[in-house]
Amino acid sequence: MDKLIGELEDDSIKNIVDIPETIKLQKHQKDQVEVTRLGQPIIDHEAIRTFLGDIKFPIYFLDYESINRILPPFENTWPYQQVVLQHSIHIMQEDDTYA
Repeated sequence: MDKLIGELEDDSIKNIVDIPETIKLQKHQKDQVEVTRLGQPIIDHEAIRTFLGDIKFPIYFLDYESINRILPPFENTWPYQQVVLQHSIHIMQEDDTYA
């Protein structure tokens, strides 16, 4: 990656839209360039349909809030450690009801 950045800088390329198609990029990098050029997202609708079709009910959603303070808030924690303060679990049934 650093080598590629160096090559682009050597060619005075500073903006993603100016990266020539002759530059060898990985798939995700090509997608980033294309999205920037188009000014809109690339959406793989079939992959989304497949993913959603594989979901089995009930579906569990975990929600939590955390902090990371310089002074440890509790025993056995350390500075800047992510500490969960509260959480909740939501369960969605196939009929769209929640438990």
